[in-house]
Amino acid sequence: MALTKEQIAAYLADPWTCPFCGHQELDTTLGDMSDLDGVEIMGQKTCPECGKSWRDYYKLHDVEEEDADGCAIPNEED
Repeated sequence: MALTKEQIAAYLADPWTCPFCGHQELDTTLGDMSDLDGVEIMGQKTCPECGKSWRDYYKLHDVEEEDADGCAIPNEED
């Protein structure tokens, strides 16, 4: 059974909770970056409570320089 729009919206608001049963301790495995287009990676999640699994897609959306201490230097705004 496919996820409903409501389940997807709830999961995107709280991606640490199973969209099927609401369990909050999920198992995550990052996918191979080469499988996608270079700016996205796929992560597979499995719920140990209900046994359902699904894929999360992560997309690169920003980049910031770091200073010598490893702190982010905010980008200039347009």
